[in-house]
Amino acid sequence: MKVMVTKSSFRKDILSFCSRERSICQNSQMVLLPVLKKQRLRSVFKMEGEEEKMSQKPLYAYVGTYTTENSKGNRNAHGVGIYVYEISRTNGRWKLVQEMPALNPAVLQFGKDQKYVYCVNSNSGGVTAFLRDGETGMLTELNRAETDGNNIMIMSVDRAGEYMVTGDHKGIVNVFHLEADGTIGKKTDSFVLPGEKGPLNEKIQPWSRPHHLPFSPDGRFVLIADKGLDIVHSYAIDREIGKLSLGQQLKCHGASCPRHLWFHPNGEWVYINTEYTSTIIACRYDREKGTLEPFQVVSALPDDYFDVNTMTSELVVHPNGKFLYISNRRVNNIGAFSINQKTGRLSPIGWVPCGGKKPRFFAIEPGGRYLFNGNQSSDTITLFAINQETGELEATGKVLNTPTPVWILFTDAVESIEEFGEKRGE
Repeated sequence: MKVMVTKSSFRKDILSFCSRERSICQNSQMVLLPVLKKQRLRSVFKMEGEEEKMSQKPLYAYVGTYTTENSKGNRNAHGVGIYVYEISRTNGRWKLVQEMPALNPAVLQFGKDQKYVYCVNSNSGGVTAFLRDGETGMLTELNRAETDGNNIMIMSVDRAGEYMVTGDHKGIVNVFHLEADGTIGKKTDSFVLPGEKGPLNEKIQPWSRPHHLPFSPDGRFVLIADKGLDIVHSYAIDREIGKLSLGQQLKCHGASCPRHLWFHPNGEWVYINTEYTSTIIACRYDREKGTLEPFQVVSALPDDYFDVNTMTSELVVHPNGKFLYISNRRVNNIGAFSINQKTGRLSPIGWVPCGGKKPRFFAIEPGGRYLFNGNQSSDTITLFAINQETGELEATGKVLNTPTPVWILFTDAVESIEEFGEKRGE
């Protein structure tokens, strides 16, 4: 049934709404539509040919955890795999709906249209594919694939959901084709990253150790942060056959251990964090060649902190492109930086305690309003509100108990945090 709306009837309905909501509309003759909440505006009229949506899709978070210890025995590993939480859109409450067993799912990625979830099985030689139920959020295992190498640490899936690239801490890179049904298909490429190892000891830099390898936004290149060789490799991918070809090797400062990198939304800049020298490297990115040109190096730490060996971990650019955030594991804090929108240069905003121990990973939910930090060694996820104007982080004091959280994926923006976890301290 079509609902026809005339100009006069629409004005009448708006005025009626304003008379009921005088706190919003002080002058019923002048209505500012942006202040009207979406659900109220929907109740006033329907667009011709459009059916009214009475509810939104459920919101879910997927938390990867460590399940076994490494050779050093320092993981605090006692998770069971992937924890699936349904998040209330009205009050932000997290409800655990599934514990999906998986071996050390330390990295999680969505496949095409969020129909699939992929994970590495860290410190093994495998990766796993899951089918995701969009209504219940629950995961069903599809298949597993073996990689070359037995110490896999990182994985990335392109936006088209066609290819997966993995990195092993023996320097081995694998490329897999992803099938239309979400399963991990044939291995299309496998090789060892070239280069000379860094100057640190055999425990830290014994050989190539790729630790992050995202696809470029257009899916034409793979950039690989190699903490063993102090290099960021740039590879072009042949999307017909799934083969990688080396284009550039950006040499970072010695003993720096580049760990993660992040593309700015404008596609012109890339930011790299170094784990052992605690810096952020800002680079210009050539989208045609897939190459990097550094133009700034800044400390990830306050000026009055002199112990540089703080082990930076996660690096994330805010969805609005105005801010950058980085975690420092040994000092247990998160740093915030502003990004000059003309030059890409970074300026420090400030640092806040992470609210736990060993902030290995954090995620900014797609709406950009909240930062969720996973404290690996204290079994908690702590919550921070992001000031949209200044980029400052505000500790909410709210904590969710989760064993060994090391990765978080969100299906959509988090609209409320009113009842997230529990309140601890001030």
